[in-house]
Amino acid sequence: MREGIEVAPGVVFKARVRLHRVLKANSWLEFTLREGRYREVRRMCEAVGNPVLSLKRTRFGPLSIKGLPPGAYRQLTQAELEVLYRTVRRAGQQPGIDGREGSGDPHGPAKKRRARTSGRGQRAGRRAKPQRPS
Repeated sequence: MREGIEVAPGVVFKARVRLHRVLKANSWLEFTLREGRYREVRRMCEAVGNPVLSLKRTRFGPLSIKGLPPGAYRQLTQAELEVLYRTVRRAGQQPGIDGREGSGDPHGPAKKRRARTSGRGQRAGRRAKPQRPS
């Protein structure tokens, strides 16, 4: 999983994985992710034939959720906000786990891109609606 697992054509997920314990029926793994895409851990495990029975988030970046009951939330402290902003600023200046460059400006908005067209003024992948008989 460290080198990456292709979960779909052209979609590769990478993670640091540490084996915590091995039991008769299952194993406990610790994943360290950079992005946390949709169902990333589940999709990686299923790709290697190990379905996920349970997930537990313990950290979000530099922030720990130790002592926070399931489903609960709280406001971040000023110190936590400062650590989070520093972390995001550093991450934007370094390449990610997959080698892509960060934006360098974590607070700036992403630029909007125009939809690709098929060459005839339509968006790619869409067909014109058939005309109804009059």
